[in-house]
Amino acid sequence: MELELIVRTPDPERLLDEIYDLIDRQGVGGWDYDEDGNLFATPAHSAIRFGSSLERDELRWTVLQLGDLPTDRTAVTICLGQLVASLLSTFDHRIREIVIV
Repeated sequence: MELELIVRTPDPERLLDEIYDLIDRQGVGGWDYDEDGNLFATPAHSAIRFGSSLERDELRWTVLQLGDLPTDRTAVTICLGQLVASLLSTFDHRIREIVIV
């Protein structure tokens, strides 16, 4: 599945650190991350994980295929929507733009 979430922000590394920190302290809208730093929604869609990468002024999440598990486009789209809602409700002051491609 070739969906990617791009968050445009002046300091993507700081935003990612703040997301992990907030998850560690109190949770962010039902999100967690694994030992590799991949985000996933708990518990309903824990098989769908989003791997992050940092670019200049961008934090990007791509959908990861986990082994032989099928990636359902509807479930991924729901998770992306939940992630966008969580990001905007908590970190809107750090975000310039969110794009799904």
